[in-house]
Amino acid sequence: MSFQQFDPALGTLTAVTLDLSGSMSTVISANNVDGSNTSSGTANAEVQFSVQDSGLDLAVPQLSLVSPNFTYSLLPGQSISSGTLSQTGTSSDTYTSLPVLKEFTSLVPGDPGSNSLSASTFTLALIAVHGGNTFPTQATSAALTGSVTYDYIPVAVPEPSTFALLGAGVAGILACGWRRRR
Repeated sequence: MSFQQFDPALGTLTAVTLDLSGSMSTVISANNVDGSNTSSGTANAEVQFSVQDSGLDLAVPQLSLVSPNFTYSLLPGQSISSGTLSQTGTSSDTYTSLPVLKEFTSLVPGDPGSNSLSASTFTLALIAVHGGNTFPTQATSAALTGSVTYDYIPVAVPEPSTFALLGAGVAGILACGWRRRR
C-alpha cells in the first residue's frame, strides 16, 4: 500500500490514523476417506492481514476475518463442498509516536512524497471432526485496502481582518503625526 506523505507546509503532524478494510471468500471441501465410518463436523477459514512500515515503527495493525461455519455430515467415501463463504471487516489504529510521525511526513515542504506499507496474510482452515477420517481442503482469496488520515496543528496564518485592523492602526498613527505637524 502506498500513501501520500503529510506536507509539513500545512502545519505540525500530531497523529496518523491507519484504516484498513478487508474481505475474504473461501470454499472448504471435506472428504471422508474412511471406508466404513461416517464423519461429521464443522469447518471455517481465517485470514489475518498484517501491515508494517519500512522502519518497523508501527505497532503491527492487524485485521482478522473468520468465515461463517460450514457444518457437514459425510457417509464413508463421501465428499462435500461448502460453496462460497464470505466475510468483510475493518480496523483502525492511531499512532502518535515520533518515529511514525517522521516516517509519514515529507522531508520537502510543499512537495509531499509517498510512504509504502507492506501487507501480508496468514490463512488457515479450522476443522472439527467427529468419526471417520476426514481430509479438508480450502481455496481462499482475500483483498485489503487502506487509508491514512493525518491530524495536525495548522500553520498560523493571519486572517484578512487582522491585516485590515493593522492597516487602520497604521493609518491612524500617520494621521495623528500629520495633524501634529500642522
